[in-house]
Amino acid sequence: MSAPSEWTSALKAFPTSGLTLVDPSTEIEEETLPTYQPGKYYPVLQGDVLHNRYQAWDIVSPRTLFSGKNPDGVFDDRVHLAEMVALLGPPPATFRERSKLSAVFWDEQGNWKELAPLPDISLESLAGDIRGKDKEGFLRWLRAALQWNAEDRPSAVDLLFDAWMMEGLGMQKQG
Repeated sequence: MSAPSEWTSALKAFPTSGLTLVDPSTEIEEETLPTYQPGKYYPVLQGDVLHNRYQAWDIVSPRTLFSGKNPDGVFDDRVHLAEMVALLGPPPATFRERSKLSAVFWDEQGNWKELAPLPDISLESLAGDIRGKDKEGFLRWLRAALQWNAEDRPSAVDLLFDAWMMEGLGMQKQG
Protein backbone atom coordinates (compact mmCIF):
# COMPACT_ATOMS: atom_id res chain seq x y z
CA MET A 1 0.00 0.00 0.00
CA SER A 2 1.23 3.46 -0.78
CA ALA A 3 2.28 5.69 2.06
CA PRO A 4 0.13 8.76 2.69
CA SER A 5 3.04 11.03 1.78
CA GLU A 6 2.85 9.86 -1.86
CA TRP A 7 -0.46 11.64 -2.39
CA THR A 8 -1.07 15.28 -3.17
CA SER A 9 -4.29 17.25 -3.24
CA ALA A 10 -5.84 20.63 -3.02
CA LEU A 11 -7.14 19.48 0.37
CA LYS A 12 -4.72 21.06 2.81
CA ALA A 13 -6.64 21.86 5.98
CA PHE A 14 -8.79 19.65 8.15
CA PRO A 15 -11.19 20.99 10.77
CA THR A 16 -9.60 21.38 14.17
CA SER A 17 -12.69 22.36 16.12
CA GLY A 18 -16.21 21.07 16.52
CA LEU A 19 -15.04 17.46 16.64
CA THR A 20 -15.51 15.17 19.59
CA LEU A 21 -12.57 12.85 20.12
CA VAL A 22 -13.46 9.42 21.41
CA ASP A 23 -10.98 6.78 22.46
CA PRO A 24 -11.03 4.22 19.59
CA SER A 25 -11.24 1.37 22.11
CA THR A 26 -14.51 2.71 23.54
CA GLU A 27 -17.41 0.34 22.98
CA ILE A 28 -20.43 2.03 21.42
CA GLU A 29 -23.86 0.60 22.10
CA GLU A 30 -25.64 1.15 18.81
CA GLU A 31 -28.99 0.60 20.50
CA THR A 32 -28.58 3.96 22.24
CA LEU A 33 -28.09 5.90 18.99
CA PRO A 34 -31.15 7.81 17.74
CA THR A 35 -30.76 6.32 14.23
CA TYR A 36 -30.44 2.71 15.45
CA GLN A 37 -32.25 0.10 13.36
CA PRO A 38 -32.06 -3.53 14.55
CA GLY A 39 -30.23 -5.79 12.14
CA LYS A 40 -28.32 -2.91 10.56
CA TYR A 41 -25.55 -2.59 13.15
CA TYR A 42 -23.28 -5.10 14.83
CA PRO A 43 -21.38 -4.83 18.13
CA VAL A 44 -17.93 -3.48 17.28
CA LEU A 45 -15.25 -1.25 18.70
CA GLN A 46 -15.29 2.25 17.29
CA GLY A 47 -12.76 2.55 14.50
CA ASP A 48 -13.01 -1.12 13.54
CA VAL A 49 -12.72 -1.60 9.79
CA LEU A 50 -15.64 -4.04 9.88
CA HIS A 51 -17.96 -1.29 11.10
CA ASN A 52 -16.64 1.28 8.64
CA ARG A 53 -17.12 -0.94 5.62
CA TYR A 54 -20.79 -1.42 6.49
CA GLN A 55 -21.16 2.34 6.91
CA ALA A 56 -19.62 2.88 3.46
CA TRP A 57 -22.24 0.57 1.98
CA ASP A 58 -25.07 2.29 3.86
CA ILE A 59 -24.02 5.67 2.48
CA VAL A 60 -24.39 4.60 -1.15
CA SER A 61 -27.15 1.99 -1.05
CA PRO A 62 -30.78 2.13 0.05
CA ARG A 63 -30.54 -1.54 1.14
CA THR A 64 -28.53 -3.02 3.95
CA LEU A 65 -25.71 -5.34 3.02
CA PHE A 66 -26.96 -8.06 5.37
CA SER A 67 -30.46 -8.11 6.82
CA GLY A 68 -30.15 -11.41 8.65
CA LYS A 69 -33.93 -11.64 8.87
CA ASN A 70 -35.80 -14.89 8.48
CA PRO A 71 -39.18 -15.07 6.67
CA ASP A 72 -40.90 -13.96 9.90
CA GLY A 73 -38.83 -10.75 9.92
CA VAL A 74 -36.80 -11.84 12.98
CA PHE A 75 -33.00 -11.60 13.03
CA ASP A 76 -31.58 -15.11 12.70
CA ASP A 77 -27.87 -15.99 12.89
CA ARG A 78 -28.40 -18.79 10.36
CA VAL A 79 -29.83 -16.37 7.81
CA HIS A 80 -27.16 -13.78 8.54
CA LEU A 81 -24.36 -16.32 8.03
CA ALA A 82 -26.03 -17.63 4.85
CA GLU A 83 -26.02 -14.07 3.48
CA MET A 84 -22.36 -13.70 4.39
CA VAL A 85 -21.46 -17.00 2.68
CA ALA A 86 -23.39 -15.93 -0.43
CA LEU A 87 -21.47 -12.64 -0.64
CA LEU A 88 -18.04 -13.61 0.70
CA GLY A 89 -17.84 -17.28 -0.16
CA PRO A 90 -17.16 -19.89 2.49
CA PRO A 91 -14.99 -18.82 5.41
CA PRO A 92 -11.41 -20.07 5.46
CA ALA A 93 -10.46 -22.88 7.80
CA THR A 94 -8.59 -20.44 10.03
CA PHE A 95 -11.86 -18.58 10.64
CA ARG A 96 -13.85 -21.77 11.34
CA GLU A 97 -11.19 -23.11 13.69
CA ARG A 98 -11.59 -20.11 16.01
CA SER A 99 -15.09 -21.05 17.13
CA LYS A 100 -16.60 -24.28 18.37
CA LEU A 101 -19.91 -23.05 16.93
CA SER A 102 -18.50 -23.28 13.41
CA ALA A 103 -19.24 -27.02 13.42
CA VAL A 104 -22.92 -26.14 13.72
CA PHE A 105 -22.87 -24.23 10.42
CA TRP A 106 -20.07 -25.85 8.36
CA ASP A 107 -18.84 -29.40 7.91
CA GLU A 108 -15.17 -30.36 8.34
CA GLN A 109 -14.44 -29.46 4.71
CA GLY A 110 -15.99 -26.01 5.14
CA ASN A 111 -19.24 -26.71 3.29
CA TRP A 112 -22.31 -24.80 4.45
CA LYS A 113 -24.75 -27.16 6.21
CA GLU A 114 -27.80 -25.41 4.73
CA LEU A 115 -29.34 -24.46 8.09
CA ALA A 116 -30.72 -21.57 6.07
CA PRO A 117 -30.77 -21.47 2.27
CA LEU A 118 -27.99 -19.51 0.60
CA PRO A 119 -29.62 -16.51 -1.05
CA ASP A 120 -28.95 -15.88 -4.73
CA ILE A 121 -27.18 -12.55 -4.18
CA SER A 122 -23.92 -10.89 -5.11
CA LEU A 123 -22.42 -7.48 -4.42
CA GLU A 124 -23.27 -6.58 -8.02
CA SER A 125 -26.93 -7.52 -7.64
CA LEU A 126 -27.22 -5.67 -4.32
CA ALA A 127 -25.46 -2.66 -5.87
CA GLY A 128 -28.00 -2.35 -8.68
CA ASP A 129 -29.32 0.97 -7.32
CA ILE A 130 -25.90 2.49 -6.68
CA ARG A 131 -25.02 5.31 -9.03
CA GLY A 132 -21.66 6.88 -9.53
CA LYS A 133 -18.63 7.28 -11.68
CA ASP A 134 -16.67 4.29 -10.41
CA LYS A 135 -19.08 1.73 -9.02
CA GLU A 136 -16.67 -1.09 -9.94
CA GLY A 137 -13.88 0.64 -7.99
CA PHE A 138 -16.16 0.94 -4.95
CA LEU A 139 -17.08 -2.76 -5.15
CA ARG A 140 -13.39 -3.72 -5.45
CA TRP A 141 -12.63 -1.54 -2.39
CA LEU A 142 -15.53 -3.09 -0.46
CA ARG A 143 -14.52 -6.64 -1.40
CA ALA A 144 -11.05 -5.97 -0.02
CA ALA A 145 -12.62 -4.87 3.27
CA LEU A 146 -15.15 -7.72 3.41
CA GLN A 147 -12.94 -10.55 4.62
CA TRP A 148 -13.85 -13.21 7.16
CA ASN A 149 -10.55 -12.92 9.01
CA ALA A 150 -9.64 -9.51 10.40
CA GLU A 151 -5.97 -10.09 9.58
CA ASP A 152 -6.90 -10.50 5.89
CA ARG A 153 -8.59 -7.09 5.77
CA PRO A 154 -6.68 -3.97 4.79
CA SER A 155 -6.02 -1.61 7.65
CA ALA A 156 -8.15 1.51 7.99
CA VAL A 157 -5.20 3.53 6.68
CA ASP A 158 -4.82 1.23 3.67
CA LEU A 159 -8.53 1.59 2.90
CA LEU A 160 -8.34 5.35 3.28
CA PHE A 161 -5.38 5.63 0.92
CA ASP A 162 -6.72 3.11 -1.60
CA ALA A 163 -6.42 4.36 -5.20
CA TRP A 164 -10.24 4.39 -5.57
CA MET A 165 -10.66 6.51 -2.44
CA MET A 166 -7.88 8.91 -3.45
CA GLU A 167 -9.34 9.36 -6.92
CA GLY A 168 -12.72 10.15 -5.38
CA LEU A 169 -11.07 12.81 -3.20
CA GLY A 170 -9.36 14.32 -6.22
CA MET A 171 -5.94 13.29 -4.99
CA GLN A 172 -3.23 12.04 -7.30
CA LYS A 173 -0.23 9.86 -6.64
CA GLN A 174 3.08 11.70 -7.01
CA GLY A 175 5.65 10.49 -9.52
